[in-house]
Amino acid sequence: MTSTVKAPAIDPEEFRRLGHELVDLVTNYLAGIRARPVFQPMRPDERRALMDGALGDEGLAPAAIVERFRATVLPHAMGNGHPRFFGWSTRHPRPSVCWPTSWPPP
Repeated sequence: MTSTVKAPAIDPEEFRRLGHELVDLVTNYLAGIRARPVFQPMRPDERRALMDGALGDEGLAPAAIVERFRATVLPHAMGNGHPRFFGWSTRHPRPSVCWPTSWPPP
């Protein structure tokens, strides 16, 4: 059985150029990480623009994907790589999970 799905076509030189661009992007991000806040939440209008945007049927060109990452994802990184990042603490939605293990008291 053969697949009818084709791999995305990209010129080897364009692939190399985008790879270097991504390395530079990440290097610059990490070099300036101490000057940025640990976490930068999205504004409601930014989130709405991403959620309301059409995905399209054909996808994006690789250069457009890199640009979208640079413009919309990287500025709102979760902070895990930041030197002042301590950790995420998530709460369980069930209130009973918050009770101490000795509940009810003796």
